[in-house]
Parts: sequence; structure tokens; C-alpha cells
Amino acid sequence: MNIQRNNAFRHTKVVIVAASLVFVLGLWLLGPRIVTVLSGSFTQSAPSGAFQYAVQRGHASVEIDVTFNDNGGQADVQRYVQVNMARAQALLQSAAGERLWTTITFTKPLTAQEVEQLLKDAGVEAASYTQVGWTATGQRMASTIFRDPVAPDFNLKQLAQDAISSDPATPDYNTRMAGFMIVDGVMTISEQGLGRLLADPRVYLADTTAYEVQKLVGVTEAAVHLPTPFWNMDWGAE
Repeated sequence: MNIQRNNAFRHTKVVIVAASLVFVLGLWLLGPRIVTVLSGSFTQSAPSGAFQYAVQRGHASVEIDVTFNDNGGQADVQRYVQVNMARAQALLQSAAGERLWTTITFTKPLTAQEVEQLLKDAGVEAASYTQVGWTATGQRMASTIFRDPVAPDFNLKQLAQDAISSDPATPDYNTRMAGFMIVDGVMTISEQGLGRLLADPRVYLADTTAYEVQKLVGVTEAAVHLPTPFWNMDWGAE
């Protein structure tokens, strides 16, 4: 299955350009990562009943938005996670060696070092990292760092620190970050890759829905936007 890198739907905060590195920081302050239904498309339910999806076909591209059922309540999220686990186990047997676009949601915020080691061990090629925390007024917030795959000097820990604004006029000034809760990226379906993530207690969800939904839509390449329940999860003490 061909993989099209996907930066999902995020509000762009700033673009920083350096000699060898280009990345974008996305910022949420008022709400969770909610996928907006694409213009000109309609929502369909998956045969499994575990998720809904909308498709938009461009001149030479296909975008697919996946959402939790109904209002994305706890029961809907649990159903989504359970179906993902069953699908992942099946893929380890039937699709070993194929490439998979995934969104990984952690059970709790992880440090940059923990995330990088976890991804290295599982062979995940990260496209973006989302860290979470609180503003000076106690409001939940999240920011996303997008990775340039050809940048040789990517430093996640430093970029996480740089993402915190030093401008008192900005809403995220003096924020306190808890750590990373989400990684988007590409991996190989294998025991060493996907299997390792499924067995890691720090991983709440290694999403395999992109594989199923591309089969449903009948395409081998698409930009698939996956949901994550990270906003309503426990981030630790404020």
C-alpha cells in the first residue's frame, strides 16, 4: 500500500525556516483535535460500525477524514480502540511487510527522549509530534512540530522548548508543557514495528484505520486524517 504523508488538519501558528530545517508549529488552545468533514463530501459508516469517514477526490489526490462514531463519547472511543486492536492483530498475519500510515496516541505525556527511543525501536518514521500542556491561565493547549524527513539535525527536545512563546502578547506565553501525546507517521506492519507498539503499555492507540479505510474507498494512496482522543485523556498534574 502506498503511503502519502499527511499533516492532518491543524491551525498553522508559524513557519520557521533554517538552513537545513523547515518545520511548522500547530497550536490548539480552545478545543481538541477535531477532524472537519471535507467540503463536497458526505459521511459514511464503516461496515465494522467502529468509525465514520468522508472522502474528497481531487484532480490527482484523495483525502479521507476518519472520525469517531456519533459524538465521540467514551463508548465510541472504546469501540474504535477495540476494533483497532483486532485489526492490528489480523494485519500482523495478513499484511506483514506492508507500509502503514498511523497516528500513535500515548497513555500519558512522554518526554522527547522517550518518544524518540520508542519510535526508533518500532521503526516509525515520524511526520509530526504533538505536545500538550497548560497556558499561564490553566487552559489546556497543544502544539505540533512537523518534521522535515530530509533534515539532518532534527532536535525534538530543542524544538519542543522553542515552541513555547517568549512573547507576553501571545496566548501561549509562559505555558507549561507536560510532554508528547501524539505522533503521526509511517511504519512497517511487522512484529518488530506494529507488534512492539501494541505491546508497549505507554501506547494507548496505534491506529491502523488508514489501512481499512483505503480499502473501503478503493485507493492505494490517500491522505488519511485520523482522530485521537488525547484531549480528554489524563495529562498528569497541572
